[in-house]
Formats: sequence, C-alpha cells, structure tokens
Amino acid sequence: MKPKVSKALKYILSLVFATVLVYFSFRGVDWGHFKVVLSQADWMWIGVSMALGITAYFVRALRWHILLKPFDSTLGIGRVFNGVNIGYITNFVFPRAGEFTRCAVVSKGKVTYDKALATVVLERSIDVLCLFLLTLALLLCKWNRFGTFFSEHIFSSLKSKFALGWIVFAVLVVFASAVYLLYNFKDKNVVAAKIYGFFAGIWSGIKTCLCMERKGLFLFYTVVIWALYWAMSYTTILALSSISPLFGASDALFLAIAASLGWLVPAPGGIGSFHFIVALALSSVYALSWQDGIIFATLSHESQSITMVLCGLLSMLSLIISKDRKEKVSEL
Repeated sequence: MKPKVSKALKYILSLVFATVLVYFSFRGVDWGHFKVVLSQADWMWIGVSMALGITAYFVRALRWHILLKPFDSTLGIGRVFNGVNIGYITNFVFPRAGEFTRCAVVSKGKVTYDKALATVVLERSIDVLCLFLLTLALLLCKWNRFGTFFSEHIFSSLKSKFALGWIVFAVLVVFASAVYLLYNFKDKNVVAAKIYGFFAGIWSGIKTCLCMERKGLFLFYTVVIWALYWAMSYTTILALSSISPLFGASDALFLAIAASLGWLVPAPGGIGSFHFIVALALSSVYALSWQDGIIFATLSHESQSITMVLCGLLSMLSLIISKDRKEKVSEL
C-alpha cells in the first residue's frame, strides 16, 4: 500500500472512531441544560486553567531542551517551544503525528531528525512511567474510592477484549525478529541498512540523553509538568459551582489521570475519547449524571484544545516570520 494511501486510511479510521465516540458521548444530552450550566461557569477559573496549560507547554519545552542541548548547545528555547506547540496542533489533524512534526521543527544543524526522535521517545517513555506511578499511588491510597473504576472499566476491559498479555508477547516477538533480521541483513541489503542506521541513530541518541548532565533539573521539570496538569484539573472543577463542593485534591488528580488516558487514545485531538472516558469516570465514581459528566469533560477538553490551537498557530506564525527575516538577511 502506498504511504499516502496508508496515511489517509489511518486518518479516516481515526476520524470515524472519534465520530462514533462523540455520538455515544453526547447521545441524549439535554442541550438546554447544557447551555445553562456553561453560562453559569466561572470563566475566570477557566482562564487560570488555560494559563496553567501554556505554562505546562513551556516547562515541557524547557525539559525537552535539556535532552536536545548535548547535540547542539546553540539551539534556542524559542524553537523548542515552537516545536512543542506545533506538535500539539498537529495531533488535531493527524493523531500521534505531532511527535514527528515537532522533531522536524527542531531538526537543524547538529540536531538530526533521528536524534530529535530519540529524545521524544525517551521523554514520552518517562511520561508514561509517571502516569503509571501516579495511577498506582492513587489506587494504593484511595482504592476504596477509585479502584472500582479502573478494575471494571480499564483493567477488566483490556483483559477480556484484547487479551493484553498475548498482545504484549506478540509485539515483543515481532520486535525481536525485526531486530534480528535488520542486524543480519544490514550489510547485504540497502533498505535494511538504511532502516538499521535510522534506529541505530535513535538508540545512540537515547544513550546520549541518558548521560545528560542536569538529571535533577529534568526530574524537577517533570514533577512541575504533572503538578500543572493536576492544577489544571482542579481549576476546571472550581469553574463549575454545581460540582466543585464534591471534589478535593485527590479527585482532581483522578480526573487528570482519566483525562490523560483520553488524550492517549488515537482520535484527532482526543475528540470523543476524552469526553467519553472523563464522563465515564465521573458517572462511575461520583454517581453524577452522564449529562453533568459530559459538561465537565467538554469544558475541560475545549479549553485545553483552544489553548493548544492558539499556541500552535502563534508558533507557526513565529517560524514563518523567522524564516522571512533570514531570507531577507541572506539577500543583503
């Protein structure tokens, strides 16, 4: 199958998937009540949540900059920040493609594409680990409150529907086989040599990143990023007076984790998947109506989406202006 056809097919499938989730999420919603609740929301707190989101993007850029710095000490934080923002807006069009797009933004000079991709692989692996550790800590401390949601809607679903263990085993076998074939045919086949060289570059980049000098600062930025996500969740809760008395700090963390799971689903911009998972979490744990759950999910998702789109567009404009300036200088 041709690459363009394959990409188009993947996008169409993800769009169909998002449409189905949106349908089931918003089916039966009383739009009159929906509008009334949103009109009564405290938009000051939504503004605070959006500001926290922008801060999280910048701290994420600072953290990524630490990984990129060993490859090119002259790389500016502005370009890295633009890469983060453009990556986010790309995910609204092509799910998961944002990680590749932001690599392309910072790939310049000594920072080759494979090295940039290596830093993203490491960074995302750490984020997944953080999500796992936060979920584990929450369940250990508050199992009676949140355990039912994960056991009934997450763990049991994965076990029964997808045979998770067998999938992991199959992936490992395929991965090991691919590594073996590439290694043995890299000197005999041009295509195998190129593929091997690309992944060897990624592995080399990961090893370089693991030897970073400012590990403590990297860890600090990681903690700040997740603390900001937590604060974004709590400030969105404060915006809805009808539900805010029911929630505390641990509840905000639970909803931040649920929201992160919604963003992980390969739907354009988390549309549908975010709404469904967050509404499911609210209705399962707090016995809120699906309507109220969808209202909170919509307020949270759309405020974050607007922030991502605005930051992404401004970053794209920044790169265009920067490119025009360089072209004018070169003409002189």
